Formats: sequence, structure tokens, C-alpha cells
Amino acid sequence: MLEVTIDTNVFQEYEKKQDKWEVAGKVFALAEQGKIDMTLTTRVRADMPDGPLREALESRLAKSWFTLSPAAIQYDSDSGEETDYASDFMIDDFMAALEKRDRKRGRRKKIPSQIDRDHVQGYHLSRRDVFLTWDKEVLRWAADLKRRFGILVMTPEAFLEQFSEEGEGMLRGIRELQIEGKVLNDCQIIVAGRELGFEEMEITLSHTLRMFTSLLPKADQETIEEVLENLADKGILKRREGVEPTYVLAWSNEEWAKKWVAGSVAVDEKWRMLCLIRDMSTNPEVMEMAIKVRERTRETLEAKWAREERE
Repeated sequence: MLEVTIDTNVFQEYEKKQDKWEVAGKVFALAEQGKIDMTLTTRVRADMPDGPLREALESRLAKSWFTLSPAAIQYDSDSGEETDYASDFMIDDFMAALEKRDRKRGRRKKIPSQIDRDHVQGYHLSRRDVFLTWDKEVLRWAADLKRRFGILVMTPEAFLEQFSEEGEGMLRGIRELQIEGKVLNDCQIIVAGRELGFEEMEITLSHTLRMFTSLLPKADQETIEEVLENLADKGILKRREGVEPTYVLAWSNEEWAKKWVAGSVAVDEKWRMLCLIRDMSTNPEVMEMAIKVRERTRETLEAKWAREERE
């Protein structure tokens, strides 16, 4: 079953009978009929702390098909719950990099609010399938979030149209997207490691179904294999001969791989370090590389910042 997280604005539109409430109602109906698993994140309570909407939320939570899922809690907020995650600064800083890119291109649209980012982070960390929103500030970066993290952000209208055409068949494409995002995270660590001088460590991406069970328990071996073969066709990975499907980053095309992994966003070294601190991999070798890259990058940055202060 598709696991769908809705933004607060979808809930508000339905409860307040606003312009798009009928569209929101169709999403609610799918949940009530058991065709999708629908949640909001716990940060919805920070979006509407008091009043009729909050009362409507608490009332609906009594229904079995209407639930809350963990969000990314901010430590300066008292709205978090015990099940929440620590804030995923990786997405925060990626959005900041996107904002910087847009400013350079003469676009001065503001970054999504912290609560909006918390909703997206919570959806992603819970490994749910689709995030539905009408928030223009989130939607305008949907393509970037999809490419970098495997995050699927859609409007309710787009979701309903695709669901009516594909139904549960949507899951196959979503699984491929999530697996690809996972592999590219590992590639990001390897590329950063090479840039920082770890040339003696060629980390092997030996992906089996076992390595993905904690990340994507619903993924099957065939789907994983297809994603890896696709990345090999694109020149990101190359396959090694062996009993198990084993791939390495295609160093012969490293510049192309770097562009694919990082997308079109020019990021500075500080953002790169923050990306690598996060627990990224089920592969022990890649995790070891991430720790070493983080330590080396921090040393480099601290020296750079010290020089800047002296100057």
C-alpha cells in the first residue's frame, strides 16, 4: 500500500472547505477506503497550536485511518514528540544551497519555512512514499529534491491523476527512485573522499537485498538490480565480475559522476561536510569512508576559517 504524507495545507483546505477542499476530500476518501496509508507529521501541531482546526485534528486522530508520523524536531521548539527525529540538516542545507543558486540566477523567492522543511524531512526519514502539498515554495524545488534524495513531492491533483492511472503500480517507480537516491548518497561519500585524497581506498558498492532491508524492506532484488544496471548504463557505476552483484564507482567518468550525484547545485565545502555527518549507509566500508571524509573535511575547514579570521 502506498504510504502518503500530506502537508498541513491539505488538511486545512479540507476542514475549512476552501477552494480545493474537494480535491483534498478525494485523498481523504482513498485513506478511509484503505487504498492508501495517509499521515501528517507531528509538526502539524506547531502549524495550528490552538483553535477549531486543532480541535478537528485531534478529533480525526480517533479514526484508525487518520494518523501522525514522526517529524524532524527542532530543539528550540516544545512541539516535538518522543517519536520524532533529530532535524535532518542535510535537507535544510541543500535548500539553502538551492536558494543561493536561485539568487545568483536573479530569482528571489524565499526558502520554505522551518516547519515546512520539518514536514518534508519527517516524511523522508520515515521512508514514506509520497509527500502531498500545495506549498509553492516546496513544489518549486521538487525536481531538485527528487534528484538528490529520491524525495517525491507532488500536488494532490497530480497524485490523484497518477494514482487513478497506475494504482499500486506507482510503488515500483517510487522504490526505484528511493534505491537510486540511496546509491547516489554512497557515491557522494566516495566522490568527496577522492577529492580529499583517499585514492588508496576504492570502496566497493556491493549491493544485495540484505543491505537494503533496513532502508527499504519492501524492495525486491529484481528492482535493486534494475536500478544498479541503469546507473551502470549512465556511467555512474561499473559492474565487477563475481557471484553477487558488485558495482564500483566508474572513476573513468568521475566528472560526470560528480555532476550526477551533486546535481546542478554548486555547494561549498561546509555544506559537503554537513551532508557527510549523517548516517548514510548500510555498507560498513562506506560508513568508514564517511567518517574519515568528515574528519578530514573538518580539519581543512577549520584551517581555512582560521586563516580567514587572521586576514
